[in-house]
Amino acid sequence: RVVDDGGQPVVGATVVLHVHKQYPGSKQRVKVCYKYVTTDINGKWSCSLVPVEFDSIDIGVFHHRYVSGPSGVAFYPMEDFKPISALHDGTAISKIQRGAMIEGVVRGSDGKPVAKAKVGYGRDRCGSNILPEQETDAVGRFACGANVGDTATITVKAAGYAPEMKQFVVTKSASPLVFDLQSGHLLMGQVVDDQGKPIAVARIYMRS
Repeated sequence: RVVDDGGQPVVGATVVLHVHKQYPGSKQRVKVCYKYVTTDINGKWSCSLVPVEFDSIDIGVFHHRYVSGPSGVAFYPMEDFKPISALHDGTAISKIQRGAMIEGVVRGSDGKPVAKAKVGYGRDRCGSNILPEQETDAVGRFACGANVGDTATITVKAAGYAPEMKQFVVTKSASPLVFDLQSGHLLMGQVVDDQGKPIAVARIYMRS
């Protein structure tokens, strides 16, 4: 069960499971790696893909409208859960923290809302336990939780537009953010070897 810091159930939280079991005297093992399950209206969750007995289980919890990590970090912690018996009898409880709500809207260059734009929270967007991007709704809106005083970084991406990033200090009652996306510009280049010959199917990674 997932509850907030006030003890209230959290609906729609994502529980992440990482389970490991090694069979004695054998190379055979079972590994449930970063399996996502969602809490119901009572904050409860279940997963039928886990062995009855296992060696260890790490559990992480996140919800875009709650605090995911300290100081604007967008990594949800994965922690070794104890006691395992609580997972079998349904008494296991995980807590996530309420914080200030960051709300915003994404608009295109024509001033109209952009639905299904990708919104990423955090200055570092690489990692196995990174807070996944969320999508804007039909009217371009999004919301995420953060601690007051944190330096928040929000990056917005949408097809046909250049990415846009805003960085700011979180306050209790901030005005909604507005992302006015502009048309993207095409970048082109060529990858060659040390003899100047073109290299096909090379992968290009970009950072700014």
